[in-house]
Amino acid sequence: MISWAIDGLILLLLFAALGYGLVLGRRIARLQAVLLELAPVLQAFSDAVDQSEQSLDALRSEADRLERAARQLPDEPPVRKAPQDDRSALVRSFFETARRKARG
Repeated sequence: MISWAIDGLILLLLFAALGYGLVLGRRIARLQAVLLELAPVLQAFSDAVDQSEQSLDALRSEADRLERAARQLPDEPPVRKAPQDDRSALVRSFFETARRKARG
């Protein structure tokens, strides 16, 4: 009698495993169908990522090129400011010239 119970339990577990396998197979088939529908979207995304990587590489190389070019430029000479006396003389001469032209 106990052997019949064990055989029945094993048979029940086999049917449960078979049923679970069928359900799992259907879910996998649906997943594959959805993935096939998403393939163009995923390909477009992949292409966009590749394009952005290429653009980023181009920007980096251009930035490196500009940085090297900037290092090769000679330093600009410092701007020499005129002493205060020279500025005063320049302002005076401007006004004197303006007065002369105004007189005639």
